[in-house]
Amino acid sequence: MFKRLADLFSPVEQEQQQDSLELAACALLLELSMADNTVTEAEIAVSQQAMEALFGLSHEAIEDITVIAKQRRSDSADLYSFTKLITEHYSAEQRRQFIYKMWLVAYADGELDKYEDSLIRKVSELIYVPHSAFIQTKLEAEQSYRQ
Repeated sequence: MFKRLADLFSPVEQEQQQDSLELAACALLLELSMADNTVTEAEIAVSQQAMEALFGLSHEAIEDITVIAKQRRSDSADLYSFTKLITEHYSAEQRRQFIYKMWLVAYADGELDKYEDSLIRKVSELIYVPHSAFIQTKLEAEQSYRQ
């Protein structure tokens, strides 16, 4: 695990190496938590819970991946490099679940911002989640938040 993380910091390899699925998912969750220009502890906690649920990663591994994802996110000009991996490696149901996790992060601070909604919509389209599933996961996450 640590070798893989160290390899991501290698300047020569970094440009050529394809992002790992975990890194791509983490970068998208980070992008979402920063979409409204405020990052709350609740959003960070829900993002970490999503990473644990999606990949079964330890807290330490999530922190390591988060550091790298922040760097990759700031270096990347688009979402496609991250969503491409999710599309290639996730089944339709896993992609739906990822969108659900994104909605949970968006609702974590108690308020759904229009930028968060827009970003989830873009990601949903890029990973080929049908609009009906996009709406359904939004309603499920909203209901989960209100309980």
